[in-house]
Amino acid sequence: MQKMRVDCCFLMSKTRWGRLHGKDAGVMYLDLTFHQPAKCKLSQATITMDFHETTNIENARLGHAEESSNLEVTEFFGPQTLTGEKRERLVSTTLEANPTVGIGAATLQGMRFARSSVVSYASRWHFEGSRFAPDSSPLGNDSRNSRYRRVVWHLQENELEKQAVQQNIVHSAVAFTHQSEPFYLDVKIEARLQRWHDRVKQILVCPPRNRKTCARATIHTSMRKAIDVDFAKLVSGLDKSMTEANLHPMTGGPFMSYN
Repeated sequence: MQKMRVDCCFLMSKTRWGRLHGKDAGVMYLDLTFHQPAKCKLSQATITMDFHETTNIENARLGHAEESSNLEVTEFFGPQTLTGEKRERLVSTTLEANPTVGIGAATLQGMRFARSSVVSYASRWHFEGSRFAPDSSPLGNDSRNSRYRRVVWHLQENELEKQAVQQNIVHSAVAFTHQSEPFYLDVKIEARLQRWHDRVKQILVCPPRNRKTCARATIHTSMRKAIDVDFAKLVSGLDKSMTEANLHPMTGGPFMSYN
């Protein structure tokens, strides 16, 4: 089986720091690049990003209670929805019948008839981003107090296309508040591929269900003493600006990749 690869490229030079709702905050930019094998078609892919404090991971290992923190994904991120051009396919079917009845040595010929129908199918590729509170803590903390610390990006390809037709790079950004301390960012990739073998469609899961693919990056924060008057405006327009950014090329070097 050929490998599916998704590159997660953090554009560190574009990172912005400021204050939001009285808390230290930052904006992280990243590019998601989807590479699919030539003999397979990407059906769907999910990228999950989890934010963790370094101190609470150590506390969980030692069985201590979690400490309160300002680390949280805000409602400002994007693109929250991208939709491709609609593709249509007409499928024509014809049913013909020429009934005959045999009685002894005689054969009776019935009336021949035919019926045709045409059905139109339409589909688009779709990309969306959502934020969630992570699963409740194994220490039994009330999940209602959980903060939004998970971002999920999901790509659903156009089922009517033999290969992906949208650009293979999606530009995205996330605004978050922080504790002015380093934190961990865990990235997990899941994908489904389709291929035809002897006229039978096969669904391939990458990585295999018995194997997990996850990478961890350490993010070092910065605290702004001077007020950035443009920061709040930048944050509030992230969804719109990132939607527009996907109409134009951007640059950046690869940070990590998954096979």
